[in-house]
Amino acid sequence: MSKQMQFELWQECNSKCKFCYLGKENCHTPDELKLQSLQNAIDKISDLSIYSEYDTLSYLGGEFFQGQLNTPEIKFKFMELMDKACWLLNNDYIDNVWINATLTIGNQDDLYAVLRRFEGHKGNLWIL
Repeated sequence: MSKQMQFELWQECNSKCKFCYLGKENCHTPDELKLQSLQNAIDKISDLSIYSEYDTLSYLGGEFFQGQLNTPEIKFKFMELMDKACWLLNNDYIDNVWINATLTIGNQDDLYAVLRRFEGHKGNLWIL
């Protein structure tokens, strides 16, 4: 049975879908807040003692692949988080990584960079 640890990294999305749970709260997230949120997630998933309880890591926004990784620092920190999740997957601490993304707007280079990180690794990466 899968029990997931979920991280809402920020509430920023360019789509403005009418059905979105963010509603009017959909906003631009300051870079400092993004960096802090990413570091908090890295710190939490680095505690290997939690994996007796959790087998899935889940990340949601807002959005990640519509320009939200808009500075080198934010992109680096997000990819550091993805690298850590990939390591946990590859070393049997977790069984799945779920990334919630709409993929409806713009260039998907950041998504492809994440997908390349998980190539050839055992386990499951789900884009939801």
